[in-house]
Amino acid sequence: METSRLYVEKDLFQELGGFNEKYIIYEDNEFIKSLYKEPRTRFKVIKKSILTSARLYDKVGVWKLQRIYLQIYLKRFLGAGPDQLYLQYKKLF
Repeated sequence: METSRLYVEKDLFQELGGFNEKYIIYEDNEFIKSLYKEPRTRFKVIKKSILTSARLYDKVGVWKLQRIYLQIYLKRFLGAGPDQLYLQYKKLF
């Protein structure tokens, strides 16, 4: 499976407040939004293959897991907060 890596210098990570601890899931997406808003950063995705755990994909199945992630993304897009996203995640598993 191909995925992207997120590299951020420690100073910038801390300056932007790091990951929002209220989010148990989706915290990386929230942080990426703050990177895009920061005018002095030139955020880009480095596309390179890496090995990652596929436990959830093996357990749930590729299509079902992608559907779950899409549902969580849409809930966030519609204004759901961290607690609502986590409840949705737990409900779907």
